[in-house]
Amino acid sequence: MIGWVEEKVWASKLLTHSGLQTLKVQAETDEQGNWKLTKIKARRFFSTDKDDFHDAGRNAYTAFRIWLLDCDVSWSVNERDAASCRSC
Repeated sequence: MIGWVEEKVWASKLLTHSGLQTLKVQAETDEQGNWKLTKIKARRFFSTDKDDFHDAGRNAYTAFRIWLLDCDVSWSVNERDAASCRSC
């Protein structure tokens, strides 16, 4: 990371942290090993640790895919909902 610009260093730290949290997300099962499902028959998940970076990454990826498929260049995140993180 020597010689990297600050944004690249932070991106690397955030992606690493998100990846570590992703490893701690698991599907819920009952005592017989069957998937626990939501009302709409989707699998339920839980995290054995914090999952804020994992959730943020998933939401960012979903928003990017929506933007990419929508091809609407006027689409953007509301400034009030935008976030930055310096906690790593």
